[in-house]
Amino acid sequence: MLSNLHGNMFHEIRRNGYIVLTEATVTSDWKDLAPDLVIFDKEKNPLSIIEITTHKELETIINKCDELIDRFPNAEYFVYDYEADVFYQYEKEEDIWICSEQEEIHSSYLSRPLQDYLL
Repeated sequence: MLSNLHGNMFHEIRRNGYIVLTEATVTSDWKDLAPDLVIFDKEKNPLSIIEITTHKELETIINKCDELIDRFPNAEYFVYDYEADVFYQYEKEEDIWICSEQEEIHSSYLSRPLQDYLL
């Protein structure tokens, strides 16, 4: 699943001048948090963070993202619960997580909804 997501967005991300890495730390410190997938700009600043989880671990992963939101407030955040086949997106203005059951989930750095990149 992670390899599909990475592979399906790799060329689009690279063509737009960004870097996409799986399980890479958000900083150069190898002890730092390492989300499942991160889109970085050329200066290695995280732009978009995607976590993949089970339904049981959803709250734990949301809490991990909340820690990252405090550190990198300008990045966008997504969590995919693969058991429920649902994406969640952090909405900065309202400080809430919205669910793909309510609407399609889009990244500012991709041309299609995130759900399309899982195929």
